[in-house]
Amino acid sequence: MNSQYNPHKFPAWAYLKQPIFSSTYKLKLNPWTFWHGHRLNHLERCWVKAFNPEEHSNS
Repeated sequence: MNSQYNPHKFPAWAYLKQPIFSSTYKLKLNPWTFWHGHRLNHLERCWVKAFNPEEHSNS
Protein backbone atom coordinates (compact mmCIF):
# COMPACT_ATOMS: atom_id res chain seq x y z
CA MET A 1 0.00 0.00 0.00
CA ASN A 2 2.06 2.85 -1.33
CA SER A 3 -0.17 5.91 -0.98
CA GLN A 4 -0.01 9.42 0.36
CA TYR A 5 -2.80 8.73 2.90
CA ASN A 6 -2.15 9.92 6.44
CA PRO A 7 -4.67 8.45 8.95
CA HIS A 8 -4.00 11.21 11.48
CA LYS A 9 -4.74 14.12 9.16
CA PHE A 10 -8.37 15.19 8.81
CA PRO A 11 -9.53 15.31 5.16
CA ALA A 12 -10.80 18.89 5.31
CA TRP A 13 -11.24 19.31 1.55
CA ALA A 14 -13.30 16.11 1.23
CA TYR A 15 -15.40 17.24 4.21
CA LEU A 16 -16.03 20.68 2.70
CA LYS A 17 -16.95 19.42 -0.76
CA GLN A 18 -19.70 17.04 0.37
CA PRO A 19 -22.81 17.30 -1.80
CA ILE A 20 -25.37 19.32 0.16
CA PHE A 21 -28.60 18.82 -1.77
CA SER A 22 -28.15 15.22 -2.92
CA SER A 23 -30.81 12.55 -2.57
CA THR A 24 -28.24 9.73 -2.84
CA TYR A 25 -25.66 11.00 -0.34
CA LYS A 26 -26.32 11.56 3.34
CA LEU A 27 -24.61 14.76 4.47
CA LYS A 28 -22.46 14.31 7.58
CA LEU A 29 -22.15 17.54 9.51
CA ASN A 30 -20.33 16.02 12.47
CA PRO A 31 -16.61 15.94 11.58
CA TRP A 32 -15.98 12.81 13.66
CA THR A 33 -18.65 10.76 11.89
CA PHE A 34 -17.41 12.02 8.52
CA TRP A 35 -13.82 11.09 9.39
CA HIS A 36 -14.86 7.63 10.56
CA GLY A 37 -16.75 6.96 7.32
CA HIS A 38 -13.91 8.38 5.24
CA ARG A 39 -11.38 6.07 6.90
CA LEU A 40 -13.65 3.06 6.36
CA ASN A 41 -14.08 3.92 2.68
CA HIS A 42 -10.32 4.31 2.29
CA LEU A 43 -9.71 0.95 3.94
CA GLU A 44 -12.26 -0.75 1.67
CA ARG A 45 -10.70 0.81 -1.45
CA CYS A 46 -7.24 -0.36 -0.41
CA TRP A 47 -8.52 -3.85 0.36
CA VAL A 48 -10.24 -4.18 -3.03
CA LYS A 49 -7.15 -2.83 -4.78
CA ALA A 50 -4.84 -5.28 -2.96
CA PHE A 51 -7.03 -8.35 -3.49
CA ASN A 52 -7.45 -9.51 -7.08
CA PRO A 53 -9.11 -12.95 -7.29
CA GLU A 54 -7.79 -13.46 -10.84
CA GLU A 55 -4.19 -13.36 -9.61
CA HIS A 56 -4.80 -15.84 -6.80
CA SER A 57 -6.75 -18.38 -8.88
CA ASN A 58 -3.89 -18.98 -11.33
CA SER A 59 -1.64 -20.60 -8.75
